[in-house]
Amino acid sequence: FFFRFTAYYCTPRPISTPSVAQTMAARTTATAALHAAVERGDLEAVVTLHADDVDLEGLDAGGHSAMVLAAQRCDAAMVEQLYRLGADPGRADGTGAHPLFEAATATAPSLGAQALTLEAMASWRSVDIDCENEDLGTA
Repeated sequence: FFFRFTAYYCTPRPISTPSVAQTMAARTTATAALHAAVERGDLEAVVTLHADDVDLEGLDAGGHSAMVLAAQRCDAAMVEQLYRLGADPGRADGTGAHPLFEAATATAPSLGAQALTLEAMASWRSVDIDCENEDLGTA
């Protein structure tokens, strides 16, 4: 009896860990959910995803970060929320786009929305107001 007990319960069992592909798929799904929330303007979903440890600097399939997407939409509330949660507003995304430049050149729903977004971003120390995009244009 003792031998069968120890043979069964003391035999090392493989630990079930996610594969690299599963881990990457989970990150991609979380980043896609974050970007969808940013595009919808869903502040609560962004906070919830951040609490679940989503990467705020993660890039979508087009190479865009959540901060750039919010800046392109001139969504000042979303830009502020992402900044408060730790997203870097001075960091170019995978396409070379800077959030400040994107906000300055975006087709905003209103001039007020664009002005609020630019004002918020210009007040942060980590934003270089002389940043250049990939075409060497400045905001």
